[in-house]
Amino acid sequence: MKKWFPISPDQSSPTLSRRNTTENNKLIMKNKFRLTVQLTMAALVWALAGCATGYHRAGFTGGYKDSKITSDTFQVSFQGNAWISAQKARNYLLYRCAEVTLENGFDYFRILDDKDVSSVQVMGSYGSGVISASTLDKPGYNVMIKCGKGPKPDKDNAFDAREVQQNIRVK
Repeated sequence: MKKWFPISPDQSSPTLSRRNTTENNKLIMKNKFRLTVQLTMAALVWALAGCATGYHRAGFTGGYKDSKITSDTFQVSFQGNAWISAQKARNYLLYRCAEVTLENGFDYFRILDDKDVSSVQVMGSYGSGVISASTLDKPGYNVMIKCGKGPKPDKDNAFDAREVQQNIRVK
């Protein structure tokens, strides 16, 4: 194995100098690529850190959806991203159920069917000979609600819509 020593301009060994320049250029390009990837990932993490799912209609970062099934029955869902807690996602869902209830002229809602549609995404990376993986939990919930007028029934799965809106903060 040959050792590389810097060649001064007055020495005559263009082959050794050219070969080492090529190897050095490859090494420099490899390091530039690594640095570019690391800076891009850092910028992406920084940008997404402020992108926790807010309370809004479903979009790129998640949000709520609802649809009318019958005159008093609705399907409501909320899907979060990896930067929102499961509890906050659940609160947003309940808040949206209260909004749907009041927007349609009702006073309370009962949850008929409740599904946890959370997902887990596994992300992997490779660098410096080390493979690493991390998981991103994305909370999501889907409920079927039946709305009613008058006082809330005395059942565990019934909620007074106005009371829910007073007790849960979404902004």
